[in-house]
Order: sequence, then C-alpha cells, then structure tokens
Amino acid sequence: VLFCFLVLINGANFIDGNNGISLGYFLIIFIIIMNLINKDLISYDINFFHPFLIVLSILLILNLFNLLYLGDSGVYLLSLFSGYLLIDIFAENQNLSPYFIVNIFWYPAFEILFSLIRKIKSKHSPLMPDTSHLHQLLFLFYSKKINLNKNFLNSITGVTINLFNGIFLYLTSLSINNTKIQILFLFGSLFVYLMSYFILFKSKIYLEK
Repeated sequence: VLFCFLVLINGANFIDGNNGISLGYFLIIFIIIMNLINKDLISYDINFFHPFLIVLSILLILNLFNLLYLGDSGVYLLSLFSGYLLIDIFAENQNLSPYFIVNIFWYPAFEILFSLIRKIKSKHSPLMPDTSHLHQLLFLFYSKKINLNKNFLNSITGVTINLFNGIFLYLTSLSINNTKIQILFLFGSLFVYLMSYFILFKSKIYLEK
C-alpha cells in the first residue's frame, strides 16, 4: 500500500507540468465517484463532496488562467487524499472490481513507470528530470503548430489530456463490477497513450530539424 501511495504521489507530480492537468484529473475522479454514489452504484458518505468539488473547480479555473499554481505540496496532498479515499471506498464496496481502482489512477501511475523505462533504456538516470513526458511533447506540438500565446497553449494542453481522461474514466465507470471489461479498458488506455507518445515524439524530432 505504501509503495502504491509513493507511485501515485510521484506520478501525480510528474503529470503536473501544464495548467489544469493535475487539478482537472483529480476533479474528474471526484465527479465520477460522486456520480456513482448518486446512482447508488457504490455506497459512501457524499456530504463532503459538494463543497470539495466547488473548491477544486474554482482552483482549476484560476489555474487555467495562470492565476494560481498547485505546486508540489498541493499535488502531494491531493494525490494522498485521493488514494486514501479510493481505498476506503473499495473497502466499503467489495463488489467493485479492483481494476476499476487501477483505471482511476492509471495515468499518473503509468506516467512514472513509462518515464523510468524511457530513461533506463536511453541510459539516463531515472532520478533526473527530462522534457520528454507526454504533456511536454503535446505542448511542443501545439506551440509549433498553433500561433497563440504560450500560456494559453499551456492550458490547452492540459484540457486536451483531461478530455481523453474524462471520456476514459466515464466509460470505465459504466462497468465498475466487471473485471474483464476494466482490464480491456486498461490495455486500451495504455495503447492510446503509447501511440500518442510515439507519434508526438517523432513529430518533435521532425520539428527540431
């Protein structure tokens, strides 16, 4: 459990490279969970969700307009709280597929795993930062193809990534008890991530020539 928390916390910090990614991602998670509770598909106390979602929504809007930044401490706190919440929800709803919880956090978890594999394969230290994360490649692509203010493109990058994550998480929430479907969704998301990454990486090489 501690290892999973470390992966989640560090993965959430990895994806927090463009406006709105971390805040938007966790906001989507809480909206999905609240929707499942409202539909009586899972059992959990919903009382604190509404004010919490309002606060996150305000912070997200400020972040998208470059008026507020979450920072490392904010990311750590939000991911730690989210991880605890999902563990608690799973403990109270044993009918849930464990792979639904995996799918909820697939993006930050896979981001850190893929980053480690990339760095080891290219003989770079896994502990050193780089500029080859998916969101960074997407931002570079936008900045080369769209003639707009970089602050605006920064936010557009976050919105693009969370648009995919929002659709993906919504679809997974339609079959929360079916492990086979959850595993299919997991492999599907990894396939889309990898295909997008390699296309953008090749585009980066081409644009830098």
